[in-house]
Amino acid sequence: MPTTKKTATKKSVAKKSKKSVQPIKEETPVVMNVCRSCHALPAGSVELVSLLLVLVFALSAVLVTSVYALNRQSAELAVLQAQTTVQE
Repeated sequence: MPTTKKTATKKSVAKKSKKSVQPIKEETPVVMNVCRSCHALPAGSVELVSLLLVLVFALSAVLVTSVYALNRQSAELAVLQAQTTVQE
């Protein structure tokens, strides 16, 4: 069974090019006293709030661990000072 190849004619190529999709132009909303570049921020309010929430939890974890380490170190120093005063 022989196979035939279809060749593109000038008319079929012209028909396909006429049906090309035009890009949709999106206009930014006009807000008084706000510049247009402010609407082009890469992150929305939900992303910013979630980022700030993660940052707060990370910083609070660092604060808690540092306070714990300082308290433990001061307790060890108190024990060592008590041992040195007893020996004298």
